[in-house]
Amino acid sequence: MKIKLTVQNQVQNEVQANDSAYQVIDKQTFLQNYRSNFNNEKDAEIFWDQLFGNRPQSVHPHFSHLTDASCKLIIEHKEKFYNGFDFDHLPKGFCLKEKDGKLCVLHYNLYLENSVSALAVNLDEKKDNASVDDFSADDADEKNKFLSFFQDKIKGSVCTESEIKNALIEFFKVIEQKNEEIDQTQNSSDIRKIEIKLPQSHALEGQDIDINPVVIIARMASIMQNPHLQPKNYQAQFEALLQLPLHDSRAVPREITDRQFSDFPLGIALPEHDFESQVEKNTNLSAPATLDDFATNGSCYLTIGSKAENGSVDKEVFFKAVEKDFLKYIALHQPAASIDFYRQCFAQIKQMKLHSDEHLVDFFGYHQHRPPKSAYAKMYQMLARSTSGENFSATEEDHYEQTWASFCEAIKDTPNMYQSQFNLTNHL
Repeated sequence: MKIKLTVQNQVQNEVQANDSAYQVIDKQTFLQNYRSNFNNEKDAEIFWDQLFGNRPQSVHPHFSHLTDASCKLIIEHKEKFYNGFDFDHLPKGFCLKEKDGKLCVLHYNLYLENSVSALAVNLDEKKDNASVDDFSADDADEKNKFLSFFQDKIKGSVCTESEIKNALIEFFKVIEQKNEEIDQTQNSSDIRKIEIKLPQSHALEGQDIDINPVVIIARMASIMQNPHLQPKNYQAQFEALLQLPLHDSRAVPREITDRQFSDFPLGIALPEHDFESQVEKNTNLSAPATLDDFATNGSCYLTIGSKAENGSVDKEVFFKAVEKDFLKYIALHQPAASIDFYRQCFAQIKQMKLHSDEHLVDFFGYHQHRPPKSAYAKMYQMLARSTSGENFSATEEDHYEQTWASFCEAIKDTPNMYQSQFNLTNHL
C-alpha cells in the first residue's frame, strides 16, 4: 500500500509539473499588478526592464513575458529581483514556456523539481540556508574578503549571509575549473592563472543602490563561463569583474547575450567598454568599423576634437581614449592576442617619443572635416592589424612580445615622415 501511494504521488507531481493552465503576462499587465501593490509608476517601469535586461526600444532577444504564477511570486519577493535574473541560474520552480513558437515566457511551477544552483536566488523561506561547506584552503583569506565585501551589501531580507557564502563557494569552483582549463592549454606555462584577489576599486563604490549580492555573484560566474572568453584572458576578465556594472541587467549580461551568436561575439568584458553609457544611449557596444577609424570615428577623435578650439591636447586623455577604442576592437575581433600583451604594448607606445610636445597639436592636425593623423594612433592601428583577425597567428603568438619590443626600438629613431609607412605585419 505504501509503495502504491508513492507511485501515485510521483504521477501526480509529474502531471502538476507539466501544467499548461497559466496566463501569459505582458508588460502592461505586470505594470498594473505592480502598481496595485506598490503605487509607484516610475519604479514599475524600471523594475520590469531590470527583470529582463530591456533597454529603451530594445527588449531582451530571448525573454519577454511572465506568467500569472511567476508574476505573483516576483512581486511578493520584489527586493530579491532589483537586479533582475541571471538567466543561467534560475530560481527553483522557474522554467520557460512557449509563446508564438518561442521559449520566451518565464513561468513558475511549485511542483517543478529542477536542479538549482547556490547561484540562484532563493525564494523558499522554509529552506535551511545554513552553509554546509567552507571555502577551500587555497586563498582562503582572499575568499573571505569577497565574503565580507558582499555581506556588507545586504539590505533588508534580500538574501542571507549563508546564501552569499554558498554562492561564492560555487563561484570559486568555476574559478578552479578555469585554472584547470589553463593547465590543459598548450603553452600553459605562459598563461597567467587566475589569482583570487579582491580588487582595490569596484563599480559599486560610492553608489547607494539596491543590489542582490547573489545575483551579482551569479553574473560573475556567467561571465567567466562566456564561451568566447579565451584562457589567456581568464585572469584579465577576473580582475575586471567587480569593476563592471553587474547590478544592471541591461549592461554586461545583455551585451554578451546580444552578441553571443553574431559575427562579432564579445570575447571579454572590460570596464573600458563603458557599458552603462551604452545603456543610456540605447546602443550596443561598438568598435571602430576598420582599423583606419581609430583616429577618425572613434572616441579619440571626439576627445581631440573637443580640445581643438583652445588649441590644447592632454596626451594622457588621448592615450586613454584611443586605448578604449583599441580594446573595443579587440574584444569584438577575435582571434587576437591576450589583453595582458596589449596593455604591455600600450605602455611601450606611450614611452615612445614619436614627435615633440610643442608640435603635438600640429601633428595631430585639427580640422572638423579632416580626421586627426597621429603617429601614435598609427602604432595602435599597426598593433591591432598585426595581431588580430586574419593576421593573428597562434604559432607566432609566443614571439609577439619580443617582436613588438624590437619593432618599437627600431622605429623610435626613424624620421617622422617615414614612421607612418612602417607596418608591423611585415615583421611577423
